[in-house]
Amino acid sequence: MPQDLWDAAKARQDELAALYTRQIEASRAATRTMMAKNGGLNATHWPGTLLSGLVFCSCCGGTYAHRGQDRFACSNHVLGNGCDNARTIACEVLETRVLAGLREP
Repeated sequence: MPQDLWDAAKARQDELAALYTRQIEASRAATRTMMAKNGGLNATHWPGTLLSGLVFCSCCGGTYAHRGQDRFACSNHVLGNGCDNARTIACEVLETRVLAGLREP
């Protein structure tokens, strides 16, 4: 394998590792805030859909979670953890986009 290709692959791996670390920390911050506000997790606070916790905010790296009847929103924004992203997406739209992406070859 050429050295320049190896170096490019390692650089991309480092970028992805940094992104994943940021998302984990954002998720932990959201969990700490929720536990402080609600006295801990219980059955009503566990994910309500298969995509909860698997979609990430492009602004802060935090998780998007099911909010209300039919929307997903940035958990860090909802919990007041410093994210300005107030955008939400309908569950049906999000699920349709994810399924379309999975079906593409």
